[in-house]
Amino acid sequence: MEQKILDQTTMIQYLLGLLSEDDRSRLEETLFKNDEYFDDLVALEDDLIDDYVNDRLPDSFRTALEEKLKSNPHWKQRLGVAGALSRHAAGLRTKPFRPRHQNFRLTLLAGAAAALVLFSIAAWQVIEQRGNLETLRTERRNADTTIRNIQTELAKLQARDQDLSRQLGEERLGRQQLERDKNRGPAGLIASFVLRAGLVRGRDDSARLIIPKSAQSVRLQLDLEAVGDYRSYRATLRTAAGGLVRSADMLRARTTDSGKAVVIDLPPQFLAPGNYEVELLGLVDPGKFEEVAYYNFTVQEK
Repeated sequence: MEQKILDQTTMIQYLLGLLSEDDRSRLEETLFKNDEYFDDLVALEDDLIDDYVNDRLPDSFRTALEEKLKSNPHWKQRLGVAGALSRHAAGLRTKPFRPRHQNFRLTLLAGAAAALVLFSIAAWQVIEQRGNLETLRTERRNADTTIRNIQTELAKLQARDQDLSRQLGEERLGRQQLERDKNRGPAGLIASFVLRAGLVRGRDDSARLIIPKSAQSVRLQLDLEAVGDYRSYRATLRTAAGGLVRSADMLRARTTDSGKAVVIDLPPQFLAPGNYEVELLGLVDPGKFEEVAYYNFTVQEK
């Protein structure tokens, strides 16, 4: 459509209301975006009126302009101004310069003043048209700002909706966990034992553990008082015969009532009466452990 705007005939058809609705809308959209095209259109409008006044307009365009004058007071007013200017200019061209009395200069100044007034009216109408276009541009900018504000608020609402969904999911999981805990019944007794470290295997002073029948869990606290600090630990629980009972990795030191310790929890049925040994390793490099200490204990009959 922008190529058509450079076509003078198309622009004249637009001014005279001869374009189709679609072509007119596309042309107005381009005028709205480009001041240069608008300036060309205003200049062409002046030429169109001047050609009409001076009888240079083709018959098809003259008929269309006369139809437009019936419904457009603005054009009718501009045409009147242009006609007055044309008649005044014609009178100046045909009338010889023959001053007949002393007030001739006053008469000439009055005519010039009248022409200036007419020209000012025409210029004001052009300025008014440009002002209307600027109003449209301002409204367009305001509309764009409103759209951006709505998009921002929509993004905030979407983020809030996602946050609420996350909170509801966490709350649902919490209720499910409470329901599971409720179905399990009251928490059972935890039998907790502190084991002191030995630096050699198979020492004789092993701890004696008596696990209550009511215990739901056994907690072994491997004391770290004689052990250095490591990023994490690996604990392996075996029977005296070497059978594996439990192995736990990535254990961290905890602060307990008896001091720093590594904690292992296991079901009491894992510990039948007999002798056991816990081997504790410390992580020195990724994937590399070293021996730290050994913990020996004996589970006695209840």
